[in-house]
Amino acid sequence: MENGEWEDYRRTLRRRNQPLYDELWKMARRHADAANAANPRPIEGAIFSMLLEQLRYIKDLEEEIEELQSDVETMAGQVDEASSPSDDY
Repeated sequence: MENGEWEDYRRTLRRRNQPLYDELWKMARRHADAANAANPRPIEGAIFSMLLEQLRYIKDLEEEIEELQSDVETMAGQVDEASSPSDDY
């Protein structure tokens, strides 16, 4: 899976986007075996591999957000308990 055909595209990207371009190709290479086996046109396999990696990253972030939301709710409950008036009169 080669990105050589796309080097002109990379060169014309803004400098800040070039590392992102490089990362996409790294993602594609991680699934090169499956992409090449499933598709005679390498670019389609590369793009699908990039999408797969992006979806995995999104799912991981969603799980992390859910965990953080749960932590925040737990802490909010603890703060509410600590700040409610005591019945010890």
